[in-house]
Parts: sequence; structure tokens; C-alpha cells
Amino acid sequence: MSLRENGYWLNYISSSYQNDLDITRYTRRMENLNKVTPKSIQDVAGKYLKKDRLFEFILMPDSK
Repeated sequence: MSLRENGYWLNYISSSYQNDLDITRYTRRMENLNKVTPKSIQDVAGKYLKKDRLFEFILMPDSK
């Protein structure tokens, strides 16, 4: 996907209209991504990654 290519944007605009999607969804997504900070990631990690909810997986090679 190349955001600098006209073909990408032509497809984006035409599929937005064909599928009745909000054409500004890309710019809103970028605005939301720009709000992400290291602190906000730490806050979310602290909220959802609890020691009592963690799993450890060990991958073992196939026995042949």
C-alpha cells in the first residue's frame, strides 16, 4: 500500500462511496494514532496485563 500513489487514493475514494463508508475515516484514524503516547500505552498495559492473567507458552520442536 503506497499512500503516495494516486491509484491507492482512487481505490480508497471509490470503495468508500461504493460501500457507503465515511471518506474521512483515514484522517480520523491518523488523528487517533497521533494521540498514542508511551504513557498511554503504559496505562493500558497496567490495566489489562495482570500477573494473574498471564500465560507462558513453550514451543517444542516436532519429534520426527
